[in-house]
Amino acid sequence: MLSPSTIRSFLNSPMTAIIKSFFLVSGGVFYSWQSFKQRGWAVHFIDLTSLYLRC
Repeated sequence: MLSPSTIRSFLNSPMTAIIKSFFLVSGGVFYSWQSFKQRGWAVHFIDLTSLYLRC
């Protein structure tokens, strides 16, 4: 059984951050590819730009 402190230190480790960002990036790429296939480049580019400006 893992103790909460062990889990917390694992979640805060750099390796986990790398894994998390990897999943975020791959998820973003996958989502982009899906929406690109459905709607085409122009709409998707506008979407990305508005998303970027919102941040």
